Amino acid sequence: MIIAGVDLAWGEKNPDGICLLEGHPDRVCCRFLGLSHGDVELLGVFDRIPGGSGVLMAIDAPVVCPNQTGARPVDGLLHRVFGKAHAGAYPANRKRCARPLRVVDKLKKSGFEIGANPPWHRRQVFETFPHPCTIRWFRLKKIFKYKKGLVAEKRAEFSRLQRSLKRLINRECPKLKESKKINHLLEQPWSKPIEDQTDAFMCALLAYQHWMWQGGQTEVLGTPDTGFVIVPKPVRG
Repeated sequence: MIIAGVDLAWGEKNPDGICLLEGHPDRVCCRFLGLSHGDVELLGVFDRIPGGSGVLMAIDAPVVCPNQTGARPVDGLLHRVFGKAHAGAYPANRKRCARPLRVVDKLKKSGFEIGANPPWHRRQVFETFPHPCTIRWFRLKKIFKYKKGLVAEKRAEFSRLQRSLKRLINRECPKLKESKKINHLLEQPWSKPIEDQTDAFMCALLAYQHWMWQGGQTEVLGTPDTGFVIVPKPVRG
């Protein structure tokens, strides 16, 4: 089973972060971690996955977005649930999200379908959002602010995120602890390329959590017709 996370650039200039995890009964290994530039290079990563493999891909970008303007209902819902923690979503519409929706159309033509449900031998793609994931995983009152500000400030916040992710791996995914690529990623100081790959890794972790627990530890916000986002369920206790 291939578990994928993609930090997808909405525009044409910036690279995409990609993380591929390969799940086995006794271990989880990192098969690919890096950046791609443009649609062709991004889709080529998934074209090289053997045809018999199931793929569950979580993308940090709109996957379903039928509205031409304005915002989707799920964008408003995310803001109501996570806005106080500064983890609300940007309004998504077909005008603003031309590249994400184009990439999803190309994925569908290559054999993917939109969803995140068994049977797992299929190739499926769905939307997630790292900021709400961190709020739920780590029971935060506010997001880690590594996206904006001075470099020193971003590096301090990013270091907090990395320490929290290490604890999450030990708790939720101990089979991944020995991944040299992931360990290396979580030791690097903040830079934009490292940020993009870390966001992709968090998307993959959410997809892994959804797959491993058959949806029992995740929550679907929104609807398949107007747009949906999968996030962790609140941690109790």
